[in-house]
Order: sequence, then structure tokens, then C-alpha cells
Amino acid sequence: MSEEKKPDYVVYDEETGTYNASLLPYSSGVAAPKITTPDITSWKQTNIN
Repeated sequence: MSEEKKPDYVVYDEETGTYNASLLPYSSGVAAPKITTPDITSWKQTNIN
């Protein structure tokens, strides 16, 4: 019994058997911009002092 493996860019929930890309709070496309967190160390240092 071989299951067909979905590509990494396809958002498929195996538990429910549905595609849930429209429910995600972030973009899941291949050409989507990279999600990065801003560097706030200088802001933390000024507020500590």
C-alpha cells in the first residue's frame, strides 16, 4: 500500500483529508516572502536603562 506523497508546497491535512491553505494565518505559496522577526535588541536595551 503506497500512499501518494504531496509536495512540500501543498498544504494538506492528513487527519481531516482536506487542503487548508486558505485557513492559515500566513502565506504558504512558494513565492511568498520569507517571514522574519525584527531585531529589537537595541529597543530592549534602551528601555532597560
